[in-house]
Amino acid sequence: MYLPVDFAEPLRRGIATMARRTPHACSILIPQGGVTAGIMAGTFATKEEDETICDPLRRGMVCFSRSKRVTNLLVSRGWKVDLECVVASYHGFRFPEHGISGVSYRWLTVNDFPAVVATYHNVGEAYVRERLEQGVLLGTYVGGNLAGYIGLHQEGTLGMLMIFPEFRRRHLATELEKRYCNILIDRGDLPFCDIVVGNDASVRLHARLGFSFERLHCWWLS
Repeated sequence: MYLPVDFAEPLRRGIATMARRTPHACSILIPQGGVTAGIMAGTFATKEEDETICDPLRRGMVCFSRSKRVTNLLVSRGWKVDLECVVASYHGFRFPEHGISGVSYRWLTVNDFPAVVATYHNVGEAYVRERLEQGVLLGTYVGGNLAGYIGLHQEGTLGMLMIFPEFRRRHLATELEKRYCNILIDRGDLPFCDIVVGNDASVRLHARLGFSFERLHCWWLS
């Protein structure tokens, strides 16, 4: 059975474990920082297979689904769709990194928690702190001042990209994403990300960088 990138990469990196697998469907569990689950079911999956891969799911988990049919099944069980995303991945070579005068980079720490939690509102404070403790947020600095950051989510997706308003339109987001992609490529990981449907600016950014976009969307539920 074909596994999409947001299943294959977490399993390959050892972030996720396989929870249930049938001929046409599977579910994975990502225990880091709590429990996140991923579910997918192919076109030929039966109703029984859909239900089997949902068995490990418990309320209180966060779940991403690559099947609209299984998403609807979870909604019928009381789950709520929080986001619909486009999945993009990069399969090219390392990016050339063009230094911008006065711009530097540094891994953020828990000392940077106030700046991050005040500017990134898509997740809760506990999640922000956990990501900082894991050391996966990379900051970009202009003249020694923090201008933005990017990081990895618990399931391995590239995200949390934020450039502060006063520093935008300087190509900082492009160079920051290139740098993080190169870090992933150098350690043998495939860069991939979820882009919220309707975020056209992010779609354009990733298209310019050469990311490939998958036809099937991803639904995040809680």
